[in-house]
Amino acid sequence: SLYVRQLAWLGTAPKPRQSGGKTTDDPDPQTRLQRMTADGIVPDMPPVRAPWIIDTLMDIGPSEPGAMGPVPLSWATIVHWQSCMGVDLAPWLCRLLRRLSVEFVTESQNAREPDCPAPWTDIAEGHNRTTICRKVSQAFRSLIRSKEDAS
Repeated sequence: SLYVRQLAWLGTAPKPRQSGGKTTDDPDPQTRLQRMTADGIVPDMPPVRAPWIIDTLMDIGPSEPGAMGPVPLSWATIVHWQSCMGVDLAPWLCRLLRRLSVEFVTESQNAREPDCPAPWTDIAEGHNRTTICRKVSQAFRSLIRSKEDAS
């Protein structure tokens, strides 16, 4: 579930900060992943024990369109995907896919805030001085960029 939340966080374009009570819409907002890639940064990703589950979720789609934006996968969508693909998923897997979709949508909404922290960071790397410096630099770069976007 951390992997799915990290994917959602990376795939979200933070909304621009308000300056003077006005929000300026960016015609081409960049996701965190696009910004990191442009800066030559490879994002940290949590380990995955069963990547095929994540692959299945991404094949179905981690969310579906709703009236007010993305919503979690409906049970009907999961059933329809199974029918189209000619597979019969176990009930526990259907529940897991639905729960992961809920987490994806929730994290995507939270990640719209410019100062939303990443849901996962590599703790093993956390004691490495170079890694800490890189992460602090990334945080400041994101903060500066979000303030520039608001101008």
